[in-house]
Amino acid sequence: MASALGEVAEDLGRLWPQFEARAMRASDPGPVLELTTADLGRLIDQRSRFDPPQPPAPCGPKGYSFVLVGNVFPLRKRQTVGFNIHAGSVEESFENEARLALHSGSVVWRDVQAGVRVLDAMVEAWDADWALASGSLYDEATDRMWIRPWLKWVREGKALQAILLSRIEIPLNGETATHGDGDLVIWP
Repeated sequence: MASALGEVAEDLGRLWPQFEARAMRASDPGPVLELTTADLGRLIDQRSRFDPPQPPAPCGPKGYSFVLVGNVFPLRKRQTVGFNIHAGSVEESFENEARLALHSGSVVWRDVQAGVRVLDAMVEAWDADWALASGSLYDEATDRMWIRPWLKWVREGKALQAILLSRIEIPLNGETATHGDGDLVIWP
């Protein structure tokens, strides 16, 4: 997935695993494209699982979670990229999701086709049933975060999760087209 994202915008491919809430260090493992699948799997097993028993047992019902961050070395102000993953959960109270957060200056926000390529990369990597690209703005007057959808893709026969729909207002005037094995909606 990181290599496919890197083809859209170079900074999207430079993602490092982050297992603690602290600044990255040169000695931290990564970037993810330089790790073998086995090494990345070991890092996830050792640092990201919520469940006993210890590896190599399968994940428990709450799955695992980890974060990949971009713009690590050299650090550029207001140019961060974050990728949060929670997967493997079978409990209803846990959402399995992959979330990519882009800085406001990312090329993806200015190019619909780049946005579609990002959605495609994430859907393919995670075999997702749906994907949503949205921006968010905080309104101080109402003390509310407004989530504005931009792109939505839903596999044929599937639907967006109800919990997600409760947090956003879907505009009515989108352009819909068949894309892959689902429908893509683009809002101007």
